[in-house]
Amino acid sequence: MREIGKKAAAVLILMAASVASGCAGAGARVRQNISDGGGATSSAAKPPKPSIFPDGARLAPDSRIFIKQSYLSASEVEQGNLNGAYFELDRSDGTGRVGMDPGLIGVWSFSTRYDMIDDSLMISAQRRSLMVFFSPDFAIAVFGDTHPGTGVALRINDDPPFRTERGPLFSGEEARRILEGLRPGAVVTTQYTEWPRRTTETDRWEIASAEIEALATIADWIRKNVDTSRIKASSTR
Repeated sequence: MREIGKKAAAVLILMAASVASGCAGAGARVRQNISDGGGATSSAAKPPKPSIFPDGARLAPDSRIFIKQSYLSASEVEQGNLNGAYFELDRSDGTGRVGMDPGLIGVWSFSTRYDMIDDSLMISAQRRSLMVFFSPDFAIAVFGDTHPGTGVALRINDDPPFRTERGPLFSGEEARRILEGLRPGAVVTTQYTEWPRRTTETDRWEIASAEIEALATIADWIRKNVDTSRIKASSTR
């Protein structure tokens, strides 16, 4: 298996473990985040976490950059529009959201992970049961509580489905063909065997072309502009 496969699989395993063991805690965190987003702040404003991008570098020329305060922390956030899709980027860690809804509800989430051992940068996005890995190499995964040793399926519109015999990942030329099928906008259907009941889980929704183009633009911009020395500095204690 190529390195991207190992790294992507490790991310999927960690996410699945988090879902399985941390539902109650996750719910509490979600409730806290909603509360924070509603305007709850501490008595004293927190200094923002340092940005991992150079000063003055913007994802979009007409974007809005501001300090977003929550109860526990503050960070520099950029909001704007790319290719017709709305985005929000947390400039302290390279996470954010992309979607057609101005309120960014029920949309794509993306993240940036830097490996301090091999200096690789993993940029990925997720919506519902679909994950796209833009870096270090391209891959696509059907994500869920997938039963070990089983395969997954992905269908674009009414075209013949893509399938794996074992595991959730599509890579190489197959992953690129999936991306090209999504670029014009499409109805995507995913299917996997759920653990532990071995039931077949099917998910189907519409993806806008603007969302895919915005995610690709963001991944490329992060790859070109992220300052890994700032990541290392913020992680050194």
